[in-house]
Amino acid sequence: MPHDRSFTTIEESDWDAVITVHVKGTFAVTRSIFEWMKKAGRGVIVNTSSSSGMVANFGQGNYGAAKAGI
Repeated sequence: MPHDRSFTTIEESDWDAVITVHVKGTFAVTRSIFEWMKKAGRGVIVNTSSSSGMVANFGQGNYGAAKAGI
């Protein structure tokens, strides 16, 4: 993965890219279906994530933070 870096060497752009894909991506998809569900008066949203949100691998602090954010 090109975004894997230790916390001391990671670039902010690599951090932001991973957070954007996972957290903002989940928001965008959830938001669009929520509007439909609100109009319909029904529905259930279940977002799943990864155990990496609780125990990340070395060099994947950004990925772990993104999964915890979900």
